[in-house]
Amino acid sequence: MREQIEARLAALRSEHEKGQVQLQQLQNQANGMRDTMLRISGAIMVLEELLSSHTSAPAEPDNRHQPITITTEDEPSARDGRFTATNKEH
Repeated sequence: MREQIEARLAALRSEHEKGQVQLQQLQNQANGMRDTMLRISGAIMVLEELLSSHTSAPAEPDNRHQPITITTEDEPSARDGRFTATNKEH
């Protein structure tokens, strides 16, 4: 009887260890899938924002990327060494 109990205990411990390994693999898989879904979700949000900004915004030029030219003016401030920055459209 004791041998049967010990054999059953050994079999259960082995199954338990296999289950632990499989559970860890599944958790790793779930974490990887969660990360992938998060990246996809972020990409979807960016593309949706790009789409909405191109479709809903009026056709105005975006001056944020225009070069800035620094000029002096014939004013007392220019003679004091102060300059004026202007955003010239090309």
